[in-house]
Amino acid sequence: MIKNKLILISALAFSACGSEESSDATDEERWIQLKENAVVVNELPSEFNTPYMQKLSTMGWEDGIHISRDGLVLYCVYVPGDMLSFSLAGLDPDQFGPYLRGPLYGMDLISNPAGRTSWIHGDILYSHRNSVSERFSSWTNSGVSKSVFSEGAPFSYRKSGSVYEKFVYNSNNKAPTYDLDIWSVDNTGLNPSGSGAPLANFPHSDYTEDNPDMENVGSNTVVLMFDSNDYPGGLGSHDIYYSISNDNGANWSAVNNLSTVNTALQEHQPHLYKNSEGDYFLYFSATNSDGKLAVFRVKQQNPGDWNSWGSRQLVVSAGNTAGVGEPTLTDNGDLSFVVVYENRDGGNYDRYDADPWFMPKR
Repeated sequence: MIKNKLILISALAFSACGSEESSDATDEERWIQLKENAVVVNELPSEFNTPYMQKLSTMGWEDGIHISRDGLVLYCVYVPGDMLSFSLAGLDPDQFGPYLRGPLYGMDLISNPAGRTSWIHGDILYSHRNSVSERFSSWTNSGVSKSVFSEGAPFSYRKSGSVYEKFVYNSNNKAPTYDLDIWSVDNTGLNPSGSGAPLANFPHSDYTEDNPDMENVGSNTVVLMFDSNDYPGGLGSHDIYYSISNDNGANWSAVNNLSTVNTALQEHQPHLYKNSEGDYFLYFSATNSDGKLAVFRVKQQNPGDWNSWGSRQLVVSAGNTAGVGEPTLTDNGDLSFVVVYENRDGGNYDRYDADPWFMPKR
């Protein structure tokens, strides 16, 4: 049987903590109450407005959130059920049945190499709005989604009109190790389509390369960051790594540990952002003092040095939820991220959920 390393391994880092709900309520009522009562903390109220849950949130697992720079397109990696409980149980893809929950969006959960009756994997979902004054309202399964293997951690790179130069994501479609590699589809629409392939000339390894973030930082220089829980030279349980291309992505340098950010704990889900003053910030998820994942940022100290980062600043903390992470930003500075909740009355199969949230720039 193929060992399917699911793409949501980063979610395992969320600390289990949540609000108690009445045991007399139905499962649906408990989740509604819990989400209505969820509070995450905006740690920079002078810079951001109040965070809120996105309207298109469902009872499926919506992780790996990415918002386009113009704020009009939202992506996630989706699994129709309690992905965190399933992962913590260490089960195989054909054992997902009891965890199933939420809409399927036409996902193929039947095709598999093992002759099973069902098979779980992650697909990339897509949503579009016509203006930033609207709310995202519904998901569509993207054109890069496939059966059997997982596609996730989506990232759009260099938009020209309605076409991306690259749509970057990851996939475990790699026999015989089935580890996560960084893939891309070139010159594709806002709802990406195509078979995709491992990112050309990148120094892929047999280790996990998750949550890729690619930025053109001037002229032909491109910085690619990702995280890993098992890459050589790591300092903690999850570390951020980077590689640089000086010829617009045709060739890539050796992978380096982002040692000025990583610690003995965990840092992951990196996102580079350039503000209106021309300063680069790295947003990422890391363990907060309360033991839960939170969103932090650091400011670049020496221009052109991608391992030169200042002291970290807390941006969003988990509040009464189980954890927050997966930060991405629009050009305007609006922050999109993921919130994980725990339903303590949900038993072994209906305990956790992940939704996209939004925190507008002031």
